Amino acid sequence: MDMKTGETRLIISLAQITQIGNAPSMDGVKHWFNHLQFNHDNSRFIFLHRYRQPSRACGYGHLTRLFTAAPDGSNIRCLNDHDMTSHFDWRDAGTVVAWARRFPRTDVYFLFDDKTCVPTPMSPKGVLDKYGDGHCTYCADGKWVLTDTYPNSNKCRVLMIYNVRQDRVTELGEFYSVPWHDPMRCDLHPCFSRDCRQIGIDSSHTGNRGIYVLGLDGITS
Repeated sequence: MDMKTGETRLIISLAQITQIGNAPSMDGVKHWFNHLQFNHDNSRFIFLHRYRQPSRACGYGHLTRLFTAAPDGSNIRCLNDHDMTSHFDWRDAGTVVAWARRFPRTDVYFLFDDKTCVPTPMSPKGVLDKYGDGHCTYCADGKWVLTDTYPNSNKCRVLMIYNVRQDRVTELGEFYSVPWHDPMRCDLHPCFSRDCRQIGIDSSHTGNRGIYVLGLDGITS
């Protein structure tokens, strides 16, 4: 969409995306796009292609492929087509971090090179992977990653920061999560301030949804 004129045009259709690496599992089911995000220099964007497979035990109720493309919809690349990709973020203009599945490995945080589409595990020793899927986001300097967890045995979501160079996790806190069926339920969705000295989270640990700011002095400085 042109923000000045309001003019819009279709750049990638669902029919088009299903013809890239088409598989029988894509026929006759619902398809949709999720989670679009530009890279750091606006030269490409990332998106998820999802489709329902209720009869398949994939763990998520749907199958997901990870794609990038140029802003005009050209030069489409499939970074991951191994059934599952969840939360992701751009590390820089050419690298994506994503919680994903790559056969025969189990689900871990991978770094995907946008040019070669080659993945490498982000946490060499798996110290971050043991927490499971989370809303990962890079600090602007690329040295830190924020992420969170789904509710643990204590019904809390864990907020943590990952030191990329040291492959080390520091837990910042646990926040009570109301039950999944409660309308006040929400994920933490952590994100950095521009200078990486504060973070913002969503949380319902008080019984109501709120936005909270936490300081990181002494951790990232």
